[in-house]
Amino acid sequence: MDFIFFDLDGTLLNRQSELSTFTRDTLLLLDKHDIAYSVATGRTFASATQILGNHPLTKSQIYNNGVTLWHPYENKLSFNHTLTAHDIESILLLASCSGLTPFVSGIDPNASEPVHYIFHGPVRTHIEQEWLNYCGKKNDVRIHPLEAIDGRVAVTNISMIGESDNVVSLYHQVNETKSLIAYSGPTREPSGFRWLDIHHRYASKGSAIEEIKARYKKINIICFGDNDNDVSMFEIANECYAPANAIDEIKEMATQVLGHHNEDGVAHFLRERFNL
Repeated sequence: MDFIFFDLDGTLLNRQSELSTFTRDTLLLLDKHDIAYSVATGRTFASATQILGNHPLTKSQIYNNGVTLWHPYENKLSFNHTLTAHDIESILLLASCSGLTPFVSGIDPNASEPVHYIFHGPVRTHIEQEWLNYCGKKNDVRIHPLEAIDGRVAVTNISMIGESDNVVSLYHQVNETKSLIAYSGPTREPSGFRWLDIHHRYASKGSAIEEIKARYKKINIICFGDNDNDVSMFEIANECYAPANAIDEIKEMATQVLGHHNEDGVAHFLRERFNL
């Protein structure tokens, strides 16, 4: 049995962070041919749902870079290595010293469906305010001040956005710790800014896929990704593919390098690979 896992941004989505009509139609053809697929993304459940719209995902889905799994057939949410109180305290201290505003993402584990919370510190720059405004437009996202965090919410990750030098410096500091891992990349606009996403080190797309894989007797894992947060799933995949825009590390690991994500590279490959 083939089981496909798609990264979203920079892989399945175009430059506008959308599913093109051609890619959406290709996913429908996978459904028609009973080919199993799902998403493995750094996005939250709420963010990804807004992007995918009414496109049905029937298999287990991976969000927050492997911290959160949603199992639609069981109507069940599960977690892998959420951030501890000590982790959160350490990250908030690093953010304060770096002059960056932390955006703490969490999920209520007792809700019947994922309810996403964002707790934030004082907004200091226009780029942080724009990010907060963007988060506030998402479906099923509840925005609260940082002081409102309590133990009922499972904290999945902490994100920041700011000038590249500040973010890169914090990126290296976090990755020197034993319990945390950071991912980073440039913002689409304006230039000169980067985003940063911090998780527990043992949470990853790869470990989440291993959990899903254990539910099946025999499975051929096929992964598509473009960035450093996709390394863990490329390491365990039977086949792994990178779009032309992927970072060099991912291209070197890939079974094959495909067309650019803004040219439906993944969708064109799928139609050829599975005779769709």
